[in-house]
Amino acid sequence: MEGWISQVARGIGEVVFPPTCVNCRALVEPAGWGEPEEGRLHHLCGRCAALLERVKAPHCRTCGHPFYGEVTSPSQCERCHGLE
Repeated sequence: MEGWISQVARGIGEVVFPPTCVNCRALVEPAGWGEPEEGRLHHLCGRCAALLERVKAPHCRTCGHPFYGEVTSPSQCERCHGLE
């Protein structure tokens, strides 16, 4: 029951303050019924999300900065070393 109430409240909030893309200010389309929520970018429109380059392994385990070349073990970049 509580999940249903939060969905209604979120829907009313989106009517008053429609979600807009943080990059181009276009409207962000909400997920339709039955569409998966995971992997969806809630702050970018479809066009801007398609232009986004995803970080692939190997990368820094703290900030996601990509490593180039051969990496033998998971690690941190120079900027993040010592932050933990």
